[in-house]
Amino acid sequence: MNQTYLCIKSVYGNEHTYGVSSATTYDGQTILIETFPDLCGDRKSVERLADLCNKLHLDAIHLKDVVEDFLAYL
Repeated sequence: MNQTYLCIKSVYGNEHTYGVSSATTYDGQTILIETFPDLCGDRKSVERLADLCNKLHLDAIHLKDVVEDFLAYL
């Protein structure tokens, strides 16, 4: 299975936060594997994180560690 990483958006009134999800396609359906919402309010940073995970073909089991590292460098 191939994972795809997506930037996700949460809305709380007028506030927007962004997180990352890993998903895979199985039997024609998209299945979320893991989601880390509300990482930060900077959409571009989270989009870069998701793009880098996709580019490097990150295995979903490593996403938690990547998210922890991302948060440590904010």
